[in-house]
Amino acid sequence: MHNDMKKEARTQLVKDTASNNEVFAMDLQSVLLSLRSNVSALYYKTKLIVHNFTLYNIRKNKGYCYIWNECEGKLTSNEFSTIILTAVGKFINQNPIGDDQELILYSNGCTY
Repeated sequence: MHNDMKKEARTQLVKDTASNNEVFAMDLQSVLLSLRSNVSALYYKTKLIVHNFTLYNIRKNKGYCYIWNECEGKLTSNEFSTIILTAVGKFINQNPIGDDQELILYSNGCTY
C-alpha cells in the first residue's frame, strides 16, 4: 500500500511539474551533529544538534535551505509553518501567481 501511494504521488508530481503550476518539494535532513571530535569526553560535552529544512522550487531549479540549531528552535510545527509561510510569501511577492496557476507543495514527511 505504501509503495502504491508513493508511485501515485510521484506520477502526480511529474504531472504537476509539467503544468503551468509552481511546484515546491520540501524535506528535513536527518539530524546533523556539529563539533565532531575523536576525544570521547569532548564529544559528549560539546555535541550540538543542527537541523536543515530544504524547500526546492522544481520549475525554477532553486533550493532554499533553512538551518538552525537546538538553541535557536525545536522541531515543532511552529518552526516548519514559519519557514514554509516565509518562503512561500517571499516567492509570491517576487513572482505573482496567475489566476490560472496553483502553488503546490510536496513533502514526504518521513523524517519528522
